[in-house]
Formats: sequence, C-alpha cells, structure tokens
Amino acid sequence: MTTEYLNEKAETCRGDTIQTLVSTLRKLQEGLYAMNWIKSDIVPADWHVDGAHQPRGPFAPDEARAIKDWVNRRDAEYGQALGFILASGARIDETLHLRADKVFVTERRVELLGKGGRVRKIQVLHADVLQELDLSQRFIYLNEQPARLWKDGLERHVRQACDILSIHRRGVHGFRATTACEFVELKRALGNTEAEARRELAMWLGHNPHRTEVTYAYVPKRPAQTPALDG
Repeated sequence: MTTEYLNEKAETCRGDTIQTLVSTLRKLQEGLYAMNWIKSDIVPADWHVDGAHQPRGPFAPDEARAIKDWVNRRDAEYGQALGFILASGARIDETLHLRADKVFVTERRVELLGKGGRVRKIQVLHADVLQELDLSQRFIYLNEQPARLWKDGLERHVRQACDILSIHRRGVHGFRATTACEFVELKRALGNTEAEARRELAMWLGHNPHRTEVTYAYVPKRPAQTPALDG
C-alpha cells in the first residue's frame, strides 16, 4: 500500500517534496521498529527518489473535461469539485476548505486559504461554476466525512477515470495545471509578455511572484520557434 501511495505522489509532486515524504516515512519506520510494532519495512528498500523528477504537468483541456464528466456521473460532489479547480486553479486542500462566505458570485471571486495560512482572493476563470455551489452551509465540501478520506476519494476517482479512459495519470494536481495553462493563454491574449503572465500566474496560484520558475511545473516552456526559410 505504501508503494502505491509513493508512486502516486511521485507522479504528481516535485522531487524535493517526495524526498521529504520518504525521509519522514523512514524516520517513522525506525520508530515503529524500535517499539516492536512492525516486523517488515513500510518503505520498500529499493524505492528511490528521482531528484530530477518534475510533476507531469497538465491534462489537455479535452482530457480534463472527459475525466470530470466521468467522475461527475459517479459522484456529483467530486465532479463539482473538479469543476471548481478548473475554474480557480485551487489546490485540493483549498477546495476542501472553501467556505460559503468566501464565495463572491457577483464579483466572480473566491477567497482561498492556502499553504501556511496565507489567504488570497482571486477571480475565477469561469463564473458559472460559482453559481452551482451550495452556499447554504458554512463549508462547501468539508462535511462530516474526515478530510483525508474526502481528498483520497477524489484522487481515487481521478485515477480510475484516467485508467478507464486511457488517459495518462496526472492526479488532481493535473487539473490545477490545466487551469494554469488557460490562465497564461488568457493573459497572453490580453497583451502580457510571457514573463508578466507567469508572474501573475504565480500569485494567482498562491506562490511567490518573484519565483516564476515554479510556474514551469504547471505550464511547460514554449518550444522555440524555428525560423521560416526564405524561398
């Protein structure tokens, strides 16, 4: 089970994040051995971290729609959550903790609680998604089900959809990346330079705007244009 978990994380997280996770699990493993609570490794001895690994990037828009539709037919709440991520670029945890009083439908904005307790108020790309949310309770998705079970369930539904639809697995984070690509395309269409678009994207996603290199994990670098030959 640990191997499956690590493989899933390796497919959707940066190498340094995986390295930290594996180190933590191995420290836990040492403690469990010391307490005589386990008889075999919980982290496979041959499992290694590829330091050069990068997240696998975005789903193509049609892939994201197909996955969302498949998930929605099996669990409408999960399908709606994926739609919200495609509109806002929110992390899975930010989506889970979305509050009704932080959704501003007329402004097309939402307020998200990000990593480290940082709050950001952003404009969504598709306002119709906000109109579909049930704002009658405090939290949109956080209910009696434990948070970890909700997030694991969403990840599991996306994995199943990818396998059934023969789409390369990219995890729920792949939806965030799909939205990031759309965001950059919109900014470029409005006349922003690549650098300007990526600075705005970094802020929109909840990253430091001066660290635009993080955006390449979501939006791949554009291939160099080959100059046309005369004649």
